[in-house]
Amino acid sequence: MLLMAASLGCLEYSLHEGPRWDWFDDATIRIAVFVAVVGGALFFWRVLTYRQPIVDLRAFLNRNFALGTFLHLHHRHRHVRHDLPGAIVFWPRCAATTHWRSA
Repeated sequence: MLLMAASLGCLEYSLHEGPRWDWFDDATIRIAVFVAVVGGALFFWRVLTYRQPIVDLRAFLNRNFALGTFLHLHHRHRHVRHDLPGAIVFWPRCAATTHWRSA
């Protein structure tokens, strides 16, 4: 959970503050991007290798869920910083509904 929070938080910060501080000219943005990439990679490694992961990505095996997620992100690609909070709240609920579990 900590890896996911660090990765998404740093991604949000770098996308929000990047244009203001001229992207990679600022050391803080470079560090945030590094933490986002490394944290994201470690998060996915942990989720895909552990027997009982904290986030179950098997929901993406459902074609409708995966396609809907892709289309949502593709349609809203210009407003990433506005979609991250919504994605964090609604994706688990959609995944739980897809697998007939309570969220």
